[in-house]
Amino acid sequence: MIFLFFCLISSFTTERLTFNNEAEWVPSIVVDDASKIHIAYRYPDQIRYITDKTGSWVIDSIMVSASLVSIAVTPAGTPHLAFEASDGDDEIYYATKVGAAWDIDTITNNAISSRCPSIALTPDSIPHIIYYDFEGGLSLRHADKEIGTWSTEVIPGTSIATYSSIAIDNNGGVHVAVVCGTYGGNREIVYANDTSGSWVSTGVTGDALDDDFPSIAVDNNGYAHISYEKDDGADWELWYAENTTGSFVAQQLTNNVGMQDGGYSSIAIDGNGDAHIAYHEDHLVGDLIYLTNRSGSWETDTIFASFSNKTYSWVDRNICIDKLGFVHACFCNQLGGSGSQELYHAVRDEAVGIESPSFYASSDEQCIYLQWSVNLDDACLNSVITRKSHFENGNFIEVARIPHSSSSPTPKTYSYRDKDVNPGMRYYYKLGIMD
Repeated sequence: MIFLFFCLISSFTTERLTFNNEAEWVPSIVVDDASKIHIAYRYPDQIRYITDKTGSWVIDSIMVSASLVSIAVTPAGTPHLAFEASDGDDEIYYATKVGAAWDIDTITNNAISSRCPSIALTPDSIPHIIYYDFEGGLSLRHADKEIGTWSTEVIPGTSIATYSSIAIDNNGGVHVAVVCGTYGGNREIVYANDTSGSWVSTGVTGDALDDDFPSIAVDNNGYAHISYEKDDGADWELWYAENTTGSFVAQQLTNNVGMQDGGYSSIAIDGNGDAHIAYHEDHLVGDLIYLTNRSGSWETDTIFASFSNKTYSWVDRNICIDKLGFVHACFCNQLGGSGSQELYHAVRDEAVGIESPSFYASSDEQCIYLQWSVNLDDACLNSVITRKSHFENGNFIEVARIPHSSSSPTPKTYSYRDKDVNPGMRYYYKLGIMD
């Protein structure tokens, strides 16, 4: 009898995108329906955009004297950016690429600073932007181009607002998470949406602790999922809240004494409603960490180990999931403790949007028989089987690549017989869904 053990393991592959010996900052990432990557970031005091849409990485410069930026993209790959720039006061700008040129609109133009924009698109690609300004004492504002020109409004129930994040559901409903209140036990995450036709807001946390840096995503059923950090009086920890039961349920995800976890977290939701979160361990000192609950419990992986260097990402959308189910992240890493911070892209080696709910194995004297099923099958994908034996210390070696036969919304079963095995040997297998 042949003994065997199988497992599904994945990790992130990183790619350095810039080599400027300058300070890249606060990147934001999205992918289009063709799984092409679009990233906006600050370099060092201008907004830049980089994409692999043409098959190689191409960089555009958009505006100088700018800082925080957020990006969204249409299914066909047209980028839409919201960013903060200074003309003496901080103003909010919007940019989209029309042909080879950038079309730039001014959203605010006053003597009052406006900051920290976040952008999302409706299913018909209409941009919506939220930001806060100092008019009336830190109000959260919403701007959209639904009627062809920009209109703005204050979102009620969001006074003393600062950091915020926006998401739009499949019906075009706008969902917002924002920090409201002052430091000292009064900063709370507030959630607001306009799905009923008018704005409704509610507190998410409501305790005597300080909350900060929310990131919001919406699942296919229109429920909100929010990651954020909380000061428990001794340390900052990462928290997660969702309202799939009709009201928000929050849970603490980290508990590292003496560390400030959860800084600048970002959340994405896959097609099954599972959460995927990227966050900084010990704020900007430690590693960039990935968390997901897709197995039914929270699992962790390291996106990038910064060691003694600093790794920078931004709360607004530094993680996303493409149409094939692969998780992408972006960040800037400080090289060698110097002032140089370069831009990186990371992708997880295992697809999450296309689930493999079963992976079975049996054996006899001649072979090992593997069988698995795939939800939401896609004919452009492959099931990749890798293997190593109990006595091998090296990497897993690919032994089979099975093309998927059709695109189907229902589960489909695949199998493979591994005949290149020896009796009495224990084998380890990994299953990956790849394009």
